[in-house]
Amino acid sequence: MFRIMKRLVNIVICRFLYHVEYKNIEQLNQYDRCLICPNHSSIFDPAFIFPKTDNLYIIAKSELFKNQILKKAFNHYQVFPIQREKNDVGGARNIIKLFKNQDKIKLLMFPEGGILTKEVRKKKIKNGAVHLAGGLEIPIIPVTITENPRLFHKVIVTVKQPIFPKKEVVNNKDKLKQTSEELLKVIYS
Repeated sequence: MFRIMKRLVNIVICRFLYHVEYKNIEQLNQYDRCLICPNHSSIFDPAFIFPKTDNLYIIAKSELFKNQILKKAFNHYQVFPIQREKNDVGGARNIIKLFKNQDKIKLLMFPEGGILTKEVRKKKIKNGAVHLAGGLEIPIIPVTITENPRLFHKVIVTVKQPIFPKKEVVNNKDKLKQTSEELLKVIYS
């Protein structure tokens, strides 16, 4: 069923509704364990990455799980909730547990914390992705997706070179913030 859904998303969303062009896509499957961190300006952003990545888990805002139909679908397709407006210790523990229990896992995480308006975009970064990657000693794969994609137009998904946060950034707020800002610059460069 998972393969069928990947093909369906690829055909309907990535080929028909949007004309997605991928650059350096092989980078996504270069590592067995990593965080994939794209910019986020559309609800379809996860769909552009989903059909091209194996062993993908996706973080979504917890408010989406209030809808029982979405919740059931999300649970089936490895999407799990995180509370964005506070430090979600339980959500972080779930992520750490996923990585400790599986040899192959890629986690799609939006480092800006959600879909951002044009005025806020490129100015706001949360430290969660760098904190997790540093603590778990896994790479972050930055991804740039065409901002505000329009139906039936070209969307470019560019996979960038990985970033390897050092474990010591986890306990140093200044280094954590600096590394997070560097990640944001790479995403938008």
